[in-house]
Amino acid sequence: MNPALFALAGAVLGGALTAMLLPRPNAESVTLHALTFSGDDREPSVSPDGRTVAFASGRDGKVRIWLKQLESGSETALTPGPLDHSPRFSPNNAWVLYIHDHSAYRVPSLGGEPRKLLDNVDDANWSPDGSQLVFTRVLHDGPKMATEAGTASVADGTSRVAHRFEDRELAEPARFS
Repeated sequence: MNPALFALAGAVLGGALTAMLLPRPNAESVTLHALTFSGDDREPSVSPDGRTVAFASGRDGKVRIWLKQLESGSETALTPGPLDHSPRFSPNNAWVLYIHDHSAYRVPSLGGEPRKLLDNVDDANWSPDGSQLVFTRVLHDGPKMATEAGTASVADGTSRVAHRFEDRELAEPARFS
């Protein structure tokens, strides 16, 4: 047998035995905590600074967007509802985007009056700089269906369809660059 090959095999075997015999650190137990407690909370969105969670909830009889401050645990309704969904924080934490009655709205994350940004959408999300939205719109024409995906200006609502997907229903657009 080749002495170099014999030495290599010995080194590999020695390394494997050393790894097996060394004491292993104890595994830490993981504790999970529920963020909300109503049983009717969904679609969470964590703020970019990690301090707040926005979510949709029907806990008081109408689905609207709620905010939870993670440090204090306090929760408050942010939108009037009903049927508000798909909350998304703006990149600078200042706004929460959401969908109500097939329109995209934004509301200050500290509370205030919602402002409609775009009509005829099913879902939307922010651009990395917060100046645009990416959106999806599902279209039905009898048995035919399609989804349009596009972008819109936050400043003036002008939009353009980037692509139409025939016979596909798409949702939850991600941020784009």
